[in-house]
Amino acid sequence: MSDSPPPSPPGDAVPPAAPDRGFRRQMVAAILIVLGVAFVRFWALPRLLPSPGDTVYEPALEERAATSAERTEAETSIRAQLDAFRRDDYRGAMRYQAETLRALYPTAEALRDMIRSNYPQLAHYQKAGFGVISASRTGRYLTATVDITGAQGVTANATYHLARENGWYRVTAVIGGDTPRRLPPQPRRRVRP
Repeated sequence: MSDSPPPSPPGDAVPPAAPDRGFRRQMVAAILIVLGVAFVRFWALPRLLPSPGDTVYEPALEERAATSAERTEAETSIRAQLDAFRRDDYRGAMRYQAETLRALYPTAEALRDMIRSNYPQLAHYQKAGFGVISASRTGRYLTATVDITGAQGVTANATYHLARENGWYRVTAVIGGDTPRRLPPQPRRRVRP
């Protein structure tokens, strides 16, 4: 046996070229993109979009001033929940929560722990002052600014979001309302004349 190279093909025949790896990579990338789009369209997107009947916010650009009836209903719901907090009646306070909040805090104990640890001014409020209350175009959603003074005399600003559920407004979210944090003292700068 000799170690000679294999015979060359007859005539001008050229051996077949190895497949182009760049082409394979492009095809794999294209298939992955198609699968990703299909995943988002048919699996993820339907789970992210609200179902009919879900509590969602209408576009903020379509807000208007709340009517006097809407304002009265919002103030009544917020005050009733704050009064329940002050009486340590968290089961009663849950009546003023929208379904979305009841899903997050399904028991009176869970609600109490969250309010006491995150919103002490709400838990022991002394007075509440209402500012601007706006409504969505349809009146289904309200936004109310409230200054809440707690037991220690500290006032916190809160923005309440409410949604009409079962004929009356219930709280869907509270933004702010926690104890204001004080900034550390800043060094004074000398101003040269």
